[in-house]
Amino acid sequence: MIWLKRLGWFLLGFAGIAALLYLVGLFIPREHKFSESILLPQPPPVVWSRISDIGATPAWRTGLARIEPLPPRGGKPAWFASGDFGELVYVIEESLPPRKLVSRVEESKDFSGAWTFTLEASGNGTLLTITEEGEIYNPVFRAMLKLVYGYGISIRLYFQDLERVLGAPSETVPPDPQPAIEAVPAKNH
Repeated sequence: MIWLKRLGWFLLGFAGIAALLYLVGLFIPREHKFSESILLPQPPPVVWSRISDIGATPAWRTGLARIEPLPPRGGKPAWFASGDFGELVYVIEESLPPRKLVSRVEESKDFSGAWTFTLEASGNGTLLTITEEGEIYNPVFRAMLKLVYGYGISIRLYFQDLERVLGAPSETVPPDPQPAIEAVPAKNH
């Protein structure tokens, strides 16, 4: 019977933590914007060829199992992606080789958003900036991302993978003195 009592306390503690995360998440804005940059030694056309070749990304992106092209959505390229994060549909909103690429999550019940890749020549290399603009619907997920993982975790993992596949060391660009995280005022839904 002691194990049943311990199980009860464990479940009560777990429910308490979940409730606390839910309450904290209610006070965190649904929308956010986060930017981070990296200086890569390769020129923009080389970096562009890697980040714009969507079909090849499962070979080098951590946690990405497969990509399947989909029929265009609104005349824009689309694809299905699955991996550690679940299953998502993406659309290329804008493509200006080799300077700018905007990829948006098309269908997700948990979040929505876009990544904007901006490439600038810097000496012989490329300054790559990724800006994430997103909306997280679930208050528990908002609290976990803000308090445990941080908004930039996906971008930093992407940079690590890109650095590895390009085969040359990069340099993380120090952030501006002002924080790169911006809470976007909530829209009236």
